[in-house]
Amino acid sequence: MVQVTLPTDLERVAIEKAMRAGKSPQDFVLAILRHSLLSPSTTPAAEQEWHQKLMTVSVDCGTSLSDDALSSDGLYD
Repeated sequence: MVQVTLPTDLERVAIEKAMRAGKSPQDFVLAILRHSLLSPSTTPAAEQEWHQKLMTVSVDCGTSLSDDALSSDGLYD
């Protein structure tokens, strides 16, 4: 078991939020740590895979519109 001593400012916030959530400060902080440390996160490999898939479905239109053409005023010209 690891024991962590929270600085006063974090301890105060943890106690206040735990009380609002109806939990003990320990259970509240453990839930936050579980969520932060054990939940799946987006890895660089997953981001790269997403980018590669996006590029395979994209189509080169040969040109891009100017910022003026994309403004709300430009849409109605």
